[in-house]
Amino acid sequence: MEKRVCNDCQSTFCTIHVNTKLDRLMAEHSAFKHHLSQLTKNKPALLVEIDQWEMEQHDKIRRAADQARDNIRRVLDESNEELKNKLRALTDRLNSTKSTRLHLESSVDRLSNQLEQLKEDLDQATSAIQLNTEEINWEKMIEIRKIHKIRDFKHSLEPSPRQMMSVKSETSSSIASSGKTLLYTDGNSSLCLTDKFGMKKVNIEWSTDWGQIEDCCWSPHLSRFILLSQRNLYIVDPVNYQVIHNQKWKPYKNYRSCTCCCDEQILFVGYSEDGAPLEEHSINDWTISKRWTLLNTSEFVQCIRFINSGETIAFLIGLNSKNLSRFEIRNRQTMNIIHLLQLEHFYSRLIHIPNEGSLVVHSNQKRLLLLTKTSENIQRTEIDYGDGVCNGTLMDQNCLVLRTKTELYFHDI
Repeated sequence: MEKRVCNDCQSTFCTIHVNTKLDRLMAEHSAFKHHLSQLTKNKPALLVEIDQWEMEQHDKIRRAADQARDNIRRVLDESNEELKNKLRALTDRLNSTKSTRLHLESSVDRLSNQLEQLKEDLDQATSAIQLNTEEINWEKMIEIRKIHKIRDFKHSLEPSPRQMMSVKSETSSSIASSGKTLLYTDGNSSLCLTDKFGMKKVNIEWSTDWGQIEDCCWSPHLSRFILLSQRNLYIVDPVNYQVIHNQKWKPYKNYRSCTCCCDEQILFVGYSEDGAPLEEHSINDWTISKRWTLLNTSEFVQCIRFINSGETIAFLIGLNSKNLSRFEIRNRQTMNIIHLLQLEHFYSRLIHIPNEGSLVVHSNQKRLLLLTKTSENIQRTEIDYGDGVCNGTLMDQNCLVLRTKTELYFHDI
C-alpha cells in the first residue's frame, strides 16, 4: 500500500494534521449548510425582482391609460369647441335673417342644411375617434430560463471523464442527442440509445443495405431522430425503437448528403459535392422550402449546427483545393455571414456548447478547437485531449459526450 506523507510536517500517518484538516472541513460544511438553509428561508432575490417588475408594469399601464384619457378629453373638447363656434355663427345668421324679415326660401333652406350638418358633426364627434390598443403577449412579457454556466470549459475536460463506454467505429461515427437520450452508431449494423449515465442501453438493428450514416440530429417537432445516409433519410423513434425509411425526401440531383440539423419544422441538409447548395426541407411534408447557393465551386459543407437558440447557424466549410477548413456563423433567416474564421487544418465536425460557442473536431487528432463568439470577433482556444476525437454532442446542456474510434467519454461541464 502506498504511504501518504503529510504536507505540513512530512511525517507518515500524521493524525494531528489530518484531524485539523478534517475539523476545518467539517466547519466549512456546517457554514455551507447554514448558508443553504438561509437561502430557503429568505425570499430569493429573483422573486423580489419579479415583484418590482410587476409594480413597474402596473405603473406603466396606469400612466398609459391616464394619457389615453387625457387625449380623448382633449380631442372631444376641441370638437365641442368647434361645434359651438359653428353653432354661434348659425345663430347669428338665423337672428339676422329673422330681424331683416327677408325670409327667402333659399336662405331658410341653406340655414336648415347648415343645422343638419351640425347635427351630423355632433353625432360623428365621438364615432370619428378610433382607439388603437396593441395586443400584449402576456406569456412572453416575462420568461424564466435556467442558464447553464460553463465556468471553464477547457478545465472541465482535464479530469478523467465521469463515464466511459466502448463503441465500434468501423466507418460511421455519428452521434446525436435529444437532451435526455443519446443515439450513436455502434459499428455498421447497430444503433444504440442510452442516457447520459450510460444506463438503459438499447440496441436497434441497422441494415448495411440502408447505407452508412453520415450525420444525425434530433427533431423536437417529430420527437424523433433523423438519420442521413448519402442518398436516403431515416427516422428513428426512441420510444418504440423503429427505423422508418422516409421515401418522400429526395437528395438534390442525387448528390451525396453529408450533414444535417433541425430547427423547429425545418431540416437543413448539406452535400459533399463541391459548390452544392444548402437545402431547407419542410418537416411537415418534406418539400423543399428553399435552396441556398452559398459556396464556391471548390467548397463544400462539412458540418452545420444551430447556435444561439436557432437564430444563427455555424458552418464548417471544406476547401478541397487547399485541404483546409473555414468556420462561419450566418444569420438563420438571410444566411448573411456574421463572423468568418479561416482554420489552419482540415476539421470535420462541430459540437455546439451552451455559451454560444462551437467545439471543432480535428479528425481523429488529439486536439480540439474551442471557438467562442464575442461582440466583435471569434476567440480561439486550443484544447489538448488524451485521445483522438471524431465526433461529439451535448446532453442536457451540461454533459459533453465525445466519441473516439473505440470509446464514448461523458464529461460534466
